[in-house]
Amino acid sequence: YCIAKDCTEQKNNDKKIKDYSYRISHIVESINDGFISTDTNWNVTYCNKEAASFFNERKEQIIGNNLLH
Repeated sequence: YCIAKDCTEQKNNDKKIKDYSYRISHIVESINDGFISTDTNWNVTYCNKEAASFFNERKEQIIGNNLLH
């Protein structure tokens, strides 16, 4: 027995999402203002280099932290 599924559409959608994410990240990194995004619990999900510079930390150290604590 053989079961097959055409995954072409899913792979194309995954590539589009990756491309859009890269474009958005590039745009946010190129602005001169600090930018931070959070989830609904105020956990940092994204931080650009200007915001990291403001906190005098690396982006990797800020992402995942809670802004209220």
